[in-house]
Amino acid sequence: MTKRHAFTLIELLVVISIIAVLMAVLMPALRYAKQQATGAVCLGHERSLILAWHTYPQDNEDKLVGGNPYPNSQNYDIAWVQAPQNEAREVMLGAGSQPTESGDLAYKYEVMGLERGRLWPYLKTAKVYHCPGDQRKIQAENSAFRSYSILWTMHGAYSRQHESDPVYDTGEVAHTYTEIRRPATKLVFVEDQDDRGWNMGSWVMNPLGERWTDSLGLWHADSGTLAFADGHAQRRKWRDKRTIEYFKDPYDSSFAHSTPENPNPDLKFVQEAYLPTGKGPGQHR
Repeated sequence: MTKRHAFTLIELLVVISIIAVLMAVLMPALRYAKQQATGAVCLGHERSLILAWHTYPQDNEDKLVGGNPYPNSQNYDIAWVQAPQNEAREVMLGAGSQPTESGDLAYKYEVMGLERGRLWPYLKTAKVYHCPGDQRKIQAENSAFRSYSILWTMHGAYSRQHESDPVYDTGEVAHTYTEIRRPATKLVFVEDQDDRGWNMGSWVMNPLGERWTDSLGLWHADSGTLAFADGHAQRRKWRDKRTIEYFKDPYDSSFAHSTPENPNPDLKFVQEAYLPTGKGPGQHR
């Protein structure tokens, strides 16, 4: 009978080294595949959201749903979602308008805000408000669930006075669907990674500036999902390394953090998709 020999220490070390090399090679590929899969699910959610958004003005005399869920904003009563709140409709926000709770209770209050928004009757499920690549909801210091925001310019300004706020330099906000020119090129929903416990307000940028203001979610292998006013959604690969670096550091999203970076094809693309009516500064479309 053949006598079996145990592995020597050197043989074991060789095997372990081979496994380590294989893991180093395979892990990035597996991570990329996972990000691709979450991107496909996220794109489906964006399509559901934009279909509901597109249907709303057809049912409401051409008026756009409110894009700003911040309490006391001009269109809060018709906002697509409302702020985190309890069963008694009390807004559960504390200092800095951040949620008063975290974890499961924060999730419960945020979903109640979703259910009381104007798009809920078209969607009727909380899952379409969340991208599976968005991990903020498992972070104790954040706990945000909703992954998407509507642009400031799509009936998302805080007040009429803010619609021409020089900080955002828009000069235009669409209130009805017919005001939107070339809707296939105008953004409505973006992935938003606000670090204040929920996606507060609407998504903003300076369309004439040289830097980003709010960052976008970077949850799909350096790409993001976007939804447009004609009802289509798409996935876009970000091309400029400065865009990717900024989006990877969302927890320092101050104006000073985003350094001037024109020409940047990503910034230019979003700026051109940001102004819907063609009436703002420098608009001739």
